Amino acid sequence: MVKTPGWLVVLIICVIPILLWSQNGPLVQRFSSPLVTLLSLGQIAALLGLSLFCLSIILSGRFKFFESLFGGMNRVYIAHHIIGGLAFISLLFHPALIISTYLFTSAKSALRLLLPSVSNWPLNFGLAAHFLLTSLLIITFYSRLPYHIWRLTHKFLGLTLFLASLHAFFIPSDISSFFPLRIYMLSLVTLSLSIHVYRTVLGRFLVRRTPYRVNSINPLAGGSVTQIVFTPVDKPIKFDPGQFIFINLKDNKLSETHPFSINSPPDSPNITIAAKAIGDYTRELPSLKPKTTALIEGPFGRFSYLYYPQKNHIWIAGGIGITPFMSMASSLPNHPDYQIDLYYSVKDKSEAVYLNELLGLAKSLPNLRLSPHFTSLSGRLDAQTILKSSSARISPAIFICGPPPMMENLRNQFHQLGIPHHKIHTEEFSLQ
Repeated sequence: MVKTPGWLVVLIICVIPILLWSQNGPLVQRFSSPLVTLLSLGQIAALLGLSLFCLSIILSGRFKFFESLFGGMNRVYIAHHIIGGLAFISLLFHPALIISTYLFTSAKSALRLLLPSVSNWPLNFGLAAHFLLTSLLIITFYSRLPYHIWRLTHKFLGLTLFLASLHAFFIPSDISSFFPLRIYMLSLVTLSLSIHVYRTVLGRFLVRRTPYRVNSINPLAGGSVTQIVFTPVDKPIKFDPGQFIFINLKDNKLSETHPFSINSPPDSPNITIAAKAIGDYTRELPSLKPKTTALIEGPFGRFSYLYYPQKNHIWIAGGIGITPFMSMASSLPNHPDYQIDLYYSVKDKSEAVYLNELLGLAKSLPNLRLSPHFTSLSGRLDAQTILKSSSARISPAIFICGPPPMMENLRNQFHQLGIPHHKIHTEEFSLQ
């Protein structure tokens, strides 16, 4: 089993401020009555929420060493998403619990905590931070804004954290009165804000990106998929088969940074990607011009057979999810000790981009067995069918890349059939 201690690290970072808080006074007094207990729980919710908020921003920094903590950059972003949601919940409970302590004595005093005050700026900072955070997370979870607008809203998370920090440090509390807790939270907030500035404000100057140029743009599958080949301006990046990159194209219509799986062989100096037209950005890719500059950041990800000890593998691709498997399959001549069963599920043959290339590889490689699956003829591919037909039946490692519902359904099916979760690897990035 691959050890990924990321969540343990998250737990420790969040527990430390609560332990420090518990040292700033007898616990018996902090829970001596219902009102005092509500106040204490509100303080704990604030410490937990602020810590989680900082961690969510830290994980968005896209540092490669995070991959070893969570098992790949895609899982880092999943953790970022989950932690952001938990931070929001904790920070919702904080004012609710604090206000409830006033309701028992004075509803008027409780109402004052919800309204701005010219004489209480720490309170105003907290109200502003809460409004911004609520608005941003509603946008994140419930709206379908264009990607570039959604990405722009996330730049305001730094401002939200800054306002929340002003509230936490200047309002009378354990943070402002207990030096060890104040130093710990100040360090966490400073690190988080620094990473946010590094990524959003100074990223164009400090983040390492490798320049490439567009060599060719080719329509596939009747034009529904666009393949782009990039050539390096100078030294090419090195990557493992199955990894992905972030690409920033110097084109007015395609200037936002997006993730793409690499589908070219790792020994090729060129980088090839392919994307299906499923959103505003990907629909614009065919209009890209040759020789356009592309700044590439990465590679990232652990979605590669090279990171796992098992030699018997089942690879499952759905639609354009074939792209990382193209890179992996083309590298198999250098790794003859692996035995691979590749299932390629598409609606019909017209959507099977790279099918001819894969058939050629399967014919020349004794350790690659290809099974095309056309859902228009055979229905949806399911885990039981795969395990019955696969030659890799003894403790296989399973890799799945495709539409999110397909990956989730197959993961659940494999788990119900006795395959442990740590042997099922998915690539969760989706692109619009």
